[in-house]
Amino acid sequence: MALWLPGMRITADRLNGMVGDWQPYIPAWYADGATTSLGNGSLDGRYKLYGKTCEFALRLEWGTDTTTTVEAAYWEFSLPMAPSAVQGNTWQPVSCWLYDASAPARWNATGYVNATTGRITAIVAHADGGYIDRGEMPSQTPVGSTLQPAGVAWAAGDRLNIWGNYETV
Repeated sequence: MALWLPGMRITADRLNGMVGDWQPYIPAWYADGATTSLGNGSLDGRYKLYGKTCEFALRLEWGTDTTTTVEAAYWEFSLPMAPSAVQGNTWQPVSCWLYDASAPARWNATGYVNATTGRITAIVAHADGGYIDRGEMPSQTPVGSTLQPAGVAWAAGDRLNIWGNYETV
C-alpha cells in the first residue's frame, strides 16, 4: 500500500505513522582480546526506525566497580538492528562524547558502525587520533578547560555517549 496517494493531506496522524517510537535496547559491550565488567555501572540504549534508517543512542556510565583489561584492545558495542553494507559502505561514522566527571572535562570523538561485525567500533578522539577504547581517556584539550593530562583513568561517574544513524538490512 502506498504511503501517500495524490490528493492526500498531511496530518499529524500520517506524519506520526511514518516514524516509530523510541524503543529501548540493551547494548552488549565487547573488548577485543580483553575483558569488561559493568559492575554497578550502567549501559543502556534506545533506537527508532525511519523506514530502513535506524537512529540510535547509547550511554555507558562507569560505576565504582566497573572494570576493564583493555589497555590495548578495542571496545565495541552491539547495535539494535543489523547494519547494511550498501554500496560497499562497511564503515559508517557516528558521533561520540566522553565525560570525565573528576575534571570535569569533555571530549568529542568519532566511532564507526562496522557493517561486517554489526557493532560500533574504532572510537577515536579527534585531537590526538588516539583510540579511547582502552583503560584511559584521551590526552587532548577538553571543552572549556585546560589541557587534560595524559592517562586519565576511567572512574565512577565518567560517561561515554554514542549516537547516530545508519542504514539497516
